[in-house]
Amino acid sequence: MSNTGHFCNVAIPHTRLGVLTYHYEPEVFSALAPGDCVRVRLRGKKVKGLVLDILTQAPVPKTLPVEKLVEPALVDAGLLGLLLLIGSGLLLRSFARLL
Repeated sequence: MSNTGHFCNVAIPHTRLGVLTYHYEPEVFSALAPGDCVRVRLRGKKVKGLVLDILTQAPVPKTLPVEKLVEPALVDAGLLGLLLLIGSGLLLRSFARLL
């Protein structure tokens, strides 16, 4: 996987890893946006995560794919911005309660 293309940073609750970068196919996920709930793999297991932002370059050489859009706009832009401003720890705890 090239490190240029379509990527997103995903917050995954109940893990110490915090935010991970995944790639996605724009043909499949054309409207992927911050605040969407997606299914990704973490250590081989399917988990839900919250898209924090969309990227055109990955900060890492290898990424895994987004597998499914679970819930579009689970968290609206205003609330997501507030949670990011307050801090990632609160973001992960708040998102975990929505699942």
